[in-house]
Amino acid sequence: LFIPSGIPFSPRPGGGSALYDAVASALCHLRASKNPRQAVIVVTDGVDQYSRITLEQLMGLVRSSRAQLFMIGLESRPDFNMKDHAQPRLTLITGRDIDNPVVVFDRLMKESGAESFIPDSERGLGAALKAVSNMLESEYTLAYYPEKTSTNFRKIEVKVDRRGGDVRTP
Repeated sequence: LFIPSGIPFSPRPGGGSALYDAVASALCHLRASKNPRQAVIVVTDGVDQYSRITLEQLMGLVRSSRAQLFMIGLESRPDFNMKDHAQPRLTLITGRDIDNPVVVFDRLMKESGAESFIPDSERGLGAALKAVSNMLESEYTLAYYPEKTSTNFRKIEVKVDRRGGDVRTP
């Protein structure tokens, strides 16, 4: 798998970004697309310090979008372990409160029907990108439209007869 040379595995110290604004911009650009299959792959340290929109505003955009958001988190500092924090907000050394990147990744991927990854090496980054590629190559979309005259509840069961396959709903 080719890893673009523009993705540094070790982000610069003191990172931070306008992650929510960037994802919102990507989703807005995709609205003009006629392609029903849409995916956004975000490689970031997840530390949003500069966005104009809030996480809740971004979640609204994600809900109204067809795109899947694949989040790949690169830890901005080796001494900060994102995986071991479960609280929704974190306080940085500077005293600034931020949304916990792990919680953000989890919410975004669940809402969009995708996955999130937090690799711990360049090899792990390659594996995460390969996993995203495999998921996108093997996806199918199923739709069910009941008769308009029917008001009865219908139970729908989807089974996958493929090793490693699973069923997901956004």
